[in-house]
Amino acid sequence: MTISKLSTAQGAGSAIPTAGRFAQISSGGTITTYTDGGITYEVRTFTSSGSLVVQSSGVVDMLIIGGGGAGATSGGGGGAGAHIFAQECFLPAGTQTIVVGAGGASFTPPYANYGYAGQNGNASRCGFYVSPGGGGGGSETFRYNNDSYQIYFDGRNGGSGGGGVHGKAGGSGLAPFGNSGGNGFYLTFGGGGGGAGSAGGVGTTTIGGVGGAGAANSITGTSVTRAGGGAGLISTGGSGGGGGTVGATGLAGTANTGGGGGAGSSGATASGAGGSGVVIVRTIIAGSAAGVSATGGTVTTYTGNGTNGVNGQAYRAHSLTASSTLEITSAGFVDCFILGGGGGSNGSGGGAGGLLQMPVYLTPKTYTVTVGAGGAAITIGSGSTISYSGLNNSMVALGGGHGVAAWANGIAGGCGGGAAGAVGGAALYGQGYRGGQAAAGTYSGGGGQGGQGLDGAGVGTGGPGIQSTFTGSSVNRAAGGGGASAGGNGTYWTGVNNSGDGGTGFGSSNNPGWSGIVIIKYPI
Repeated sequence: MTISKLSTAQGAGSAIPTAGRFAQISSGGTITTYTDGGITYEVRTFTSSGSLVVQSSGVVDMLIIGGGGAGATSGGGGGAGAHIFAQECFLPAGTQTIVVGAGGASFTPPYANYGYAGQNGNASRCGFYVSPGGGGGGSETFRYNNDSYQIYFDGRNGGSGGGGVHGKAGGSGLAPFGNSGGNGFYLTFGGGGGGAGSAGGVGTTTIGGVGGAGAANSITGTSVTRAGGGAGLISTGGSGGGGGTVGATGLAGTANTGGGGGAGSSGATASGAGGSGVVIVRTIIAGSAAGVSATGGTVTTYTGNGTNGVNGQAYRAHSLTASSTLEITSAGFVDCFILGGGGGSNGSGGGAGGLLQMPVYLTPKTYTVTVGAGGAAITIGSGSTISYSGLNNSMVALGGGHGVAAWANGIAGGCGGGAAGAVGGAALYGQGYRGGQAAAGTYSGGGGQGGQGLDGAGVGTGGPGIQSTFTGSSVNRAAGGGGASAGGNGTYWTGVNNSGDGGTGFGSSNNPGWSGIVIIKYPI
């Protein structure tokens, strides 16, 4: 299992957060476990249809094989079911329907010299992940009482295609999960059914084609070959459960491998049924990738509603409102919200603190967390950080730039400070928006996380902040302070500690900015 974060998961959609987590499964299938590289895997194997109950949403690996196609009488071998190994698949919380596809049924001719095409196998699925069944072997229609009336058919299409007969092509497989059946050559000597690992063999004047090889997979911790193609008459089935023939009788594909059935003769002997499919689901239950465990800060939990995380998924958040430490005891990906302190004002408004919101893989150790203080009047805010010896500075959210008095540019920062009769302060490293630009004799607002401070003569409005749902509920943060004598503070400005708001010049020329905050969260 190579998944590192849910944002890369198949079927996840756009609402999935980036913090990594593997699905927790409460019931379904036959359970086995194994450990590899310090990671413990739980494997649930379904050899018949049932239900998989996902207690906590997340990602899994799945092997889904459809039922094998049946061999024909007087024709080709059956194709294997599609062999689909789907990694990093997202499963929501709730019950997933499991269908294990039956193989195509065997057929015994009612009398000699009667050809009958093999039935296709049935699809297997886990939720909306589906694996088609294998194609049945192609056959002549009939050859009754030595009548010369004969019609020959291609092998049937499927996960892997069935073998053809008498010059007809084998059925097509669903690449890359299966292969085509082999061409038939002469009368009853049809081609072998396709397997997951290779195409079926071509029939000859004396013997049917061999079944295509299956494919090996180690989802259970041990390499097992499955989904072999069924044999043409008097030939050998493919590795991985493909049915061969004994004399004139086709043998069935092996159960729960999705192997194709072997072909029977045109006499009153049976063709081989396809082997049933299988569904195997693997998740991680212990070790370095199983999930994050942490201590530090104020701990809260919430359940996602589709806008603040996966609907129904539980999350744990650690909010640090003052400088402290964060202890990670089990590694994994977390989402970080790191907001610097806001800059102070000086007539023009201070810029809000810079913001980093991103996924980060944290290994077990003690991290130093610095919560940036708001800048005093005419002072930039302090940066907020998560750090340890050797960690690079990508984990630093800059403090906001401060506002200035007459005839000066705003000061740069996470969000830039407002200018007075000059150019607004720049936002550094893409962490926010610039401060406002003002005409001579006026004061502008500082930049916010929702937009720049407003430009223009006699306006002075600070840049808007944001309404963050990072901890579940909506919280106003990171607005720019307004300039003195005109305009106002940015939308969502609260002027409280841990908001990261810029200091306001509105109503008083010199005010401090407000402290930042550091939050991590992860699914539980």
